[in-house]
Amino acid sequence: MARKNNKKWKPDRAKKVGQRPGTMEFLGEQKTDHLEVRQIRYNELDFSEKEVKSLEKFELSDDHVLWVDVIGLHDVENIEKIGQIFGIHPLSLEDIVNTSQRPKVDFYAEYIYLVIKQIINHEPGEEMDIEQVSVIIGRNFILTFQERPGDVFEPIRDRLRKCKGKIRAMGADYLGYALLDAVVDSYYGILDSIWDTLGNLEDNLASGVGSDVLIDLKGYKRTLIDLRRALLPVREMVAAMTRHDTNLITENTRIYLQDVQDHAVQVAEGLFAIREFAGGIQDLYLSLLNNRMNEVMKVLALISTIFLPLTLVAGIYGMNFDNMPELHSQLGYPAVLVVMVGIGIGFYFFFRTRKWL
Repeated sequence: MARKNNKKWKPDRAKKVGQRPGTMEFLGEQKTDHLEVRQIRYNELDFSEKEVKSLEKFELSDDHVLWVDVIGLHDVENIEKIGQIFGIHPLSLEDIVNTSQRPKVDFYAEYIYLVIKQIINHEPGEEMDIEQVSVIIGRNFILTFQERPGDVFEPIRDRLRKCKGKIRAMGADYLGYALLDAVVDSYYGILDSIWDTLGNLEDNLASGVGSDVLIDLKGYKRTLIDLRRALLPVREMVAAMTRHDTNLITENTRIYLQDVQDHAVQVAEGLFAIREFAGGIQDLYLSLLNNRMNEVMKVLALISTIFLPLTLVAGIYGMNFDNMPELHSQLGYPAVLVVMVGIGIGFYFFFRTRKWL
């Protein structure tokens, strides 16, 4: 599995050395050329969706939920303006533009800050593209900050547009739950894909096709390390949200968050199972390799055993002493050949009866 040099988890943190807390410095790979801001504003009876051209024109009100989706973390200046409009703490803004953040949740008086990782367009055998998404849950607004266009939130937008379910009748905390649930549920398909690919790898080993298996397994193990960093902290994050005494999450939404926590635990267990499966495939490969080597050594040993007495006979009659009567006999040479062939055939049938061949 060919992989590029993965720097997603190795940004240039040296840029932050000595700077004051809250200093915004974009750390990561720029994945879009310009900042894109879209807003969805809704309640049970009203819905609107549009692209925001001026950052000063956010339609924030008490009777509507506002979802502002920001794409392009490299535009530090405009992200800072958005943070000032919604009263976001500088430490949160600093974390938003640092794409190496571990999934986490921070609780503030006026909002909850989440960092989650979504995996876009993963194909078996290709490098996994892990993208950071920051979610801010306020009293009547949601802010999402993404590295580039394309996410797993389109089904939620569709539910809002078509007023499916109860999402339009609920508050911002329920929308935050829905976004988190969409990301966690997307992990299932990724784990299933990797599991199927490893299963095919195991089948190829069983059928004798697997010369590059160690190279493939090395790539998948690196992928599993990336997944571990992205997936495992989600359990702690959701658990903290269900336990924390914050008035930004209603009791009704906490019930749904418990369901997300169950999903996160299942994802973690699936990841552990895949890691064990990959380790088992490696053990199987090494075991098959050793068995094949043993078979080769066994055949070579049997061949050496057959030819050892033949070599002895040839050595004896190759000494050319005058008192060896067989040297002067016309039948001496063919007789020795017959004896040598007989010895070889005898050893062969002896090995066959012992089932060594």
